[in-house]
Amino acid sequence: MKSLATRRPAARPRFESLESRWLMAGDFDSSFLSPAIAPATYDSPAPNSPAADFAPPIAGAEGEDQALATDLMAFARALAASGTKFWGAAWCPFCTQQKELFADAAYYLPFVEATNPDRSLTADAQAAGISSFPTWIFPDGTRATGVQSLEALSSRTGIPLPQSNVPELLPFDDLTVYSGSPRWVALNGFDPNLDRLTYSVSTDNPSLLSLQVPEGNRSLVVDVRSWGKMKFELFDNLVPAITNRIASQAEVGFYDKTTTNNSIVTQAVQTGDVRFIQLGDPTGIGLASSGLPPLDDVFDARLQYNTSGLLGLAKSGDDTGDVQFFVTDAPARSLDFDFPIFGILTEGDKVRHAINGTATVEDKPVRDIVINSVDVVQDTEDAALLITAAPGATGTAHVTVTATDPFGHSTQRTFTVTVAADTANGGPYLKRAHTQATVTGQSVSWPLASIDVEGDAVRYIGSIIGGNGQVSVDPTTGQVTVTPDSGFTGTLRVLTGVQAAAGVANDTADPLDTQVVNVLVEANPPLWQNRDMPLDTDGDSLIAPRDALIIINELNGRAHSNAAGQFLVARPEVGVDFLFYDTSGDNLVTPRDALLIINQLNAPTGNGEGELAGEGEGENVDNMLTPLDDNASYAAAIDQAFAAWMLATSETHSKRQGGS
Repeated sequence: MKSLATRRPAARPRFESLESRWLMAGDFDSSFLSPAIAPATYDSPAPNSPAADFAPPIAGAEGEDQALATDLMAFARALAASGTKFWGAAWCPFCTQQKELFADAAYYLPFVEATNPDRSLTADAQAAGISSFPTWIFPDGTRATGVQSLEALSSRTGIPLPQSNVPELLPFDDLTVYSGSPRWVALNGFDPNLDRLTYSVSTDNPSLLSLQVPEGNRSLVVDVRSWGKMKFELFDNLVPAITNRIASQAEVGFYDKTTTNNSIVTQAVQTGDVRFIQLGDPTGIGLASSGLPPLDDVFDARLQYNTSGLLGLAKSGDDTGDVQFFVTDAPARSLDFDFPIFGILTEGDKVRHAINGTATVEDKPVRDIVINSVDVVQDTEDAALLITAAPGATGTAHVTVTATDPFGHSTQRTFTVTVAADTANGGPYLKRAHTQATVTGQSVSWPLASIDVEGDAVRYIGSIIGGNGQVSVDPTTGQVTVTPDSGFTGTLRVLTGVQAAAGVANDTADPLDTQVVNVLVEANPPLWQNRDMPLDTDGDSLIAPRDALIIINELNGRAHSNAAGQFLVARPEVGVDFLFYDTSGDNLVTPRDALLIINQLNAPTGNGEGELAGEGEGENVDNMLTPLDDNASYAAAIDQAFAAWMLATSETHSKRQGGS
């Protein structure tokens, strides 16, 4: 088997040692800075000003319509139509401040990039006589340098500040969606009063396309010093283990620039089919670590590298992800089902693209690009649309997106989707296999399962890491059998893998997906317990109401246990996809097993995604369970406890389980 190092090309998302470099005053010509604004003020917009791009919505009086506010979109379009020019640089803090005065409407500003990737003036900027940033050139030939207020721009151009309370959507490009490769599209909305927006979507060809806008997902805001902000919707509904890791680190300030954290963009790769910027390393040299166990790869067929602006988890090998991540600048199908995707850019695409175009040496930006902060927010204006084409279909459809504010004001945009056969063939990936258990001297067997989006034939492999046993794997069915050495007790580490069958080609750069499965060899293991996550009875890596209901159904029907809670078989039969009924680890299924889950879901620290505090144990659980261990009264007791939990559960819980 090839090593991971030899299977990964150099210009791919990775950890590597890079020279740390602080941004010095001499790194750019200070004459380009605006003399009109003191540097200390450029990132501090006035409260409730349009520059508060990511501010919470301003609530209107209950039952009343919102008053008119400055229509930044219409004003920016009018400036562009008038022939006004806004010269500047993507990396200039004062130009960024100017753009932020327009919030999302900066998309329409007549901005002209005046510098090359190495920050020298372009030929056009030299010909226009640009000597400082920003420089506004008005239709009458007059100029203004420095950050200009909205009122000043209105006065200089003679364009009145328009008023509106109707939301807007930034335009969509017509696009191609490949059959078998669902595509995400950013819905970038803006409301003049910063009201919350909701989205509805439709198509004139529902037999060709299916559309979905997930609700409840969090967003990640990356504030890049001088360049601006990028906002990403996290796929909490699809890959919560990864989004929780990144979000938890952001919430404690792990990614923020401080006197000790040199938080920078560590790579800006621009060549080949893999183009991205990489960040998430406060050391600045590729050595960031959360101190938590490495993340297992989590893939989903709905997450493929077929567009730009995707958030991918950086790693050095299978199941080694932690805190670093990257943002794609173009489709990169060679990364499909190799590097997990966990988010999509919804705002700040021009910032992302500009950063990716900066000058580099050996993939590292020549000048440090500093990450001020990374924050988790609940976005109230933007969303993400998933477009899925019918299997094997081709054709054309129109998609209409409607954004509506709480007062019924709405706006629509329609774009064309062409469905074509996919030109890329992704490699297979393994479904998660749980920790296995057996007793000394006995073999244990389980089936590997994998997904290949195209349905190609696959081949399974396996080996023991470090000895102390033997393993056999059926290469076609994936059935694994592990036999511990005589007298061995402890943990066997079994490396399993899947790859395309002989003669089947695919475009994934790392064609072998591997996963280490632990096999516990004990004297008397609790075989009916999920050893990875004891409260997860159905093995989906989430703690949800379904987990408690599975146990309640077993208590009511006793399909696998007797009235005393004892299991009817010593262990599951080989190849049976069984559920985990024993959450407490006592080799019995009793009311306690269900109530442990209910208590965890009802606890303030539980979030339904496996981040469990003490696995739900403690005084509160014992107080609930002490009078309920009598199996004769379990049904009424569980019904009462479950009803109480359902009443107390927040809307957040239900949204989190919605995509599982």
